[in-house]
Amino acid sequence: VPAHSLVLYATPETIDLFRVLAPSEQILGAANASGVRVARRFATWAATADSMSPYAPAQAHATYLKDTFPNLFLDADESRGGIFADFTCARRSSSCVSLGAKAGSSVVRTWESVKWGQPTHQEDIHIVMISGKAMPWALAEDASDYVAKELCTMFRAKVFVIHYLPEAVTSNTTLIQYQEAMLEAIGALPLNEKFVLVENAHGITAALLWSLRPRLHCSAMINFGFWFSDEFLESDAFKRMATTCEMMAKMCESKEAAKVCKGSVANMVHSGVGPDALAVVATKLEEELKNSPEAFWSYSAALRRWFTQNAATLKGRGKLDTPLLLLLSDSAPAASVQESARHAREVFFSCSRVSYIQSSNQWWEAESVSQHASVAAALVSFIGEHLPSVAQRQVERASV
Repeated sequence: VPAHSLVLYATPETIDLFRVLAPSEQILGAANASGVRVARRFATWAATADSMSPYAPAQAHATYLKDTFPNLFLDADESRGGIFADFTCARRSSSCVSLGAKAGSSVVRTWESVKWGQPTHQEDIHIVMISGKAMPWALAEDASDYVAKELCTMFRAKVFVIHYLPEAVTSNTTLIQYQEAMLEAIGALPLNEKFVLVENAHGITAALLWSLRPRLHCSAMINFGFWFSDEFLESDAFKRMATTCEMMAKMCESKEAAKVCKGSVANMVHSGVGPDALAVVATKLEEELKNSPEAFWSYSAALRRWFTQNAATLKGRGKLDTPLLLLLSDSAPAASVQESARHAREVFFSCSRVSYIQSSNQWWEAESVSQHASVAAALVSFIGEHLPSVAQRQVERASV
């Protein structure tokens, strides 16, 4: 359905084009692969399209759609409780360690399974999570803690989380340079010969999957994006995207916390969490941004520029045969995430599976515990299928 692929901008032309592409209840009710209807996607975007506030023309059309086609906005049963036992089976620690000449020093946070209050020291699996969004750690911490504890509860595991590499980046560092530094950092960790990699950085380190392939049991990428066809790279839509990314990069270089906060919350956090929750996220984000070190601002500026470089780091690579989970927010942008993932599956990721984080945009960490639980459940299920020792124990239990 073309309406699902429409890149949404806060302009009258976008609203007019949406009306043309989605003139009927049948089209408005068409669901994309993640189960989100055309009408719901438009209304969710409209609520925060104007710098975290409703874009009036879009909001007016969304209100018309809700009044005219109320059945298109009925929620499915989304009730979710805790998916596992309480978090008593993981021990957390952190330390600043040297990760190599290119990577420099960085804080590495770890969680490990415990039994009777003591580490097991017999981990079935080591899991490396790259949590590299332009999000201060204070906003990612609760979600990372939730997911890591779930993994350590369900498996005998040790989880290593690298947020970003502060000594490896300036605002003008190229993506290839940063990928080389991250590869060095992973190589410096005390990992088993084989491990699991979870990429939660918009796909900017996706190229590492090929370098690490011999060592991976399996891997997962959360909201992989910014892999485009040659045709899209030549389009006006990509040029507008690149202009926006550069504008955001310059805001980060100037440390314009208020503007960066508005743009991030409006474009990255699902409006379905409600206005009160959005306000809490915005307040916390702006406060943390104002107190962020120079290195974080440099990384945030570079990240925006890397979005337009990512396709070049992947071009020409062969099919990847490592089992891969593509875990996508169901309301993530059509072009930069949904279509990117679909196109990448056709070109690279033949062994991939797609799962969705319900009622989520790209910053699932800043939304609610429901999104945290959704990510944890998807990772537990996927890793459990591809971890030899766990799969074997499941077979043994089933045969008893």
